[in-house]
Amino acid sequence: MRFLQSLWAKIRESWHKPMPTIKAPATSDGSSDDIVIVRYRPQIDLAIKKILANRANFEKAVEGTFIPWWWVACVMYRENGVDMSRQLLNGQRWDRITTLVPKGLGPWGSWIDSAKFALAKYRGEGMHHWDIATAIVEWEKWNGLGYKRRGLNSPYVYSGTSRQNPGLYVADGKFDPRKMDPRPGCLAIYIGLKELGYV
Repeated sequence: MRFLQSLWAKIRESWHKPMPTIKAPATSDGSSDDIVIVRYRPQIDLAIKKILANRANFEKAVEGTFIPWWWVACVMYRENGVDMSRQLLNGQRWDRITTLVPKGLGPWGSWIDSAKFALAKYRGEGMHHWDIATAIVEWEKWNGLGYKRRGLNSPYVYSGTSRQNPGLYVADGKFDPRKMDPRPGCLAIYIGLKELGYV
C-alpha cells in the first residue's frame, strides 16, 4: 500500500512539472524533433500504475534475453490494458487457444510462459542493443507495418505524443484516415516511466 501511495505522490508531483521530452529517431517523414506527451495524461498515469504493480512479471518474462522489461510492459498496455489474464500476442486469454492472428497457439500454463513464448517466437531475443530507437522499431513491427506503408506514424507507438497523426485501423484491414487513436501509445508510456525514474 505504501508503494502505491508513494507512486501516486510522484505522479501528482509530475503534473506540475514541464512536459517531459525525449529525443527519438526520425520518423518516416524525416522529422527528428523532440517528442513530448501532449494528450492522455490521466490514462498514461493509470497505465504506469498497472505496469509497476506487475513489473516483477515483466522482469521474469524477459529473463535470459536483452529485451527490456518496460518494452514488454508497454506492449501489454496496448494489447490488453495490462490485464494479466491475457497474453502479449493478441490480447486473448493465455489459458486458451488463440482465435485471432496469430491463430491456433496456446494454451500456456501461466502468463509468464505465454510471454516467453511470444518473445522467443516473434522478437529477436538475440538483439543485444536496446535503446529507444530499437524499441520504437520493434513496437511498430510487433503491431504491424500498415501505418509505415501509408507513410504515417504508428499510433501503437506515437499516440498521445507530439508525433501522433490522424489515421487508425479500426479493424483488421479497415483504415479510417480521420480517426485518432484514443489510447496512449507505447512511446508516451515509456516517456511517463522515464519521467518518474523507472527507466
